[in-house]
Amino acid sequence: MARIVKIDPDKPQEETIEEAARIIKDGGLVALPTETVYGLGTNALNEEAIRKIFEIKGRPPSKPLSILIGRKEDLKQYVQEISETAQTLIEKFWPGPLTLIFKTSSLMPDTMKSENNSIGIRLPDCRIALEIVKASGVPLA
Repeated sequence: MARIVKIDPDKPQEETIEEAARIIKDGGLVALPTETVYGLGTNALNEEAIRKIFEIKGRPPSKPLSILIGRKEDLKQYVQEISETAQTLIEKFWPGPLTLIFKTSSLMPDTMKSENNSIGIRLPDCRIALEIVKASGVPLA
């Protein structure tokens, strides 16, 4: 059942963050803000949850979703390699509204990969999104 929860962007309530994280871990969907858009978020490692997003959005699987991570250090587990150029961009623009494209690691489910085995990844500069990602312990699709 859908419900709307108000949250203070400057001081997100811990209970609300934890509830959103629990929903995500359980394969549910949460609408959340980032610094650029409001989006639907779910566990990017859960194929069934990812399929729900595609279905709700009416998005073809040929248009893969990007993911949000909670820390720069999290990136290496989801990608095959981080080029020197990517590392420079990460240091300069993350957290922020820059999505970088990488070859995915085997950890990412096929539903999250493009035809050429790549994925867009971003470290958002939005306190609510970051806290939800960190509390859930998984990347968000």
